[in-house]
Amino acid sequence: MTTKRISVVQQAATEIESNINQKIWAIGTRLPSQNELSKSLNISRASLREALSIIESKGFIQIQPGKGVYVVQAEAKPETSWPFKKYSITEVFEIRHELEGFAASMAAREATDEEISQLAMCIEQAEAAALVGDLLTVQNCDMEFHSQIINIAKNKLLSAFIKQFRQPVNKSQSPPHGDYTIMAPTLKEHAAIFNAIAMREPKLAKEAMQLHILNAALRANVEVRF
Repeated sequence: MTTKRISVVQQAATEIESNINQKIWAIGTRLPSQNELSKSLNISRASLREALSIIESKGFIQIQPGKGVYVVQAEAKPETSWPFKKYSITEVFEIRHELEGFAASMAAREATDEEISQLAMCIEQAEAAALVGDLLTVQNCDMEFHSQIINIAKNKLLSAFIKQFRQPVNKSQSPPHGDYTIMAPTLKEHAAIFNAIAMREPKLAKEAMQLHILNAALRANVEVRF
């Protein structure tokens, strides 16, 4: 395993979200340009875009191509029923079961040593955050972990599909909140996925991911057809 460094994507997402929560950027405010933000956060533009995508999927900001990034929500809203009308949460879990199973399998084939190290950071940071009850970090790490696996698969069509439906996908990814014992099963499942990818075992990686998504659906009391 790698040294316990905070992922730059996770660090940036947490810092930006914290600024929004503290009303440093109010609702309707346009965030600094991506060039300014990447310099102030000392990260690459690619890492910044990942961080902004995570925050957008949680409903805090809206990315308007050609116009900028705007704050649309200043604090976390209470949990409500599934907000998407075009497709059910069951359908989202079902398509994730197939697509992310494929992504994990491809990641086991395609991952570089550097990419495996980055996945390890997500695992370690989520574990450390769960132990101290840092739910924001656990949630952001969860989203980043799944996003990294999609990227590592190196399939442009898969990446485009997930990007188009990022909000419902990430909504279904929200890990269970509570003390460490409640979050532990998700952390253990992520570790199994990581280990299979790190061992370059495509079949095991696919099975571990699909089992994780099945268990995530069961924990959310969602009936699925797989």
